[in-house]
Amino acid sequence: SLAVREPLIDVVDEKDHYKVIAEMPGIDKNDIDINVTEDTLTIRAEVKSEKKKEEKGYFYQERRYGSFQRSLALPGEVIPEKTTAEYKNGILEIKLKKKHEGKTKRHRVVVK
Repeated sequence: SLAVREPLIDVVDEKDHYKVIAEMPGIDKNDIDINVTEDTLTIRAEVKSEKKKEEKGYFYQERRYGSFQRSLALPGEVIPEKTTAEYKNGILEIKLKKKHEGKTKRHRVVVK
């Protein structure tokens, strides 16, 4: 059995949310499990694939099973319930809504 490599992950700050991009080729989206707390993101996945091939009377079988778990501390607090995820062409994209958007807005009061 082949070891499943951990996904390559990028975390991008996009003003009101963080975008996490994970490269996870060859995984069924139903086998991906995502958990979010206010400051941590955990991605789990299980790989189950079988290839069977018959050549000149020889039976050949290749199996690939494995699982991985990756936890990352987020750069700031998020609202777990507002997390969205999409998996396309081996790329998992997760959007995490920030609890506090950027810096506090300042308003200058003119003294008359």
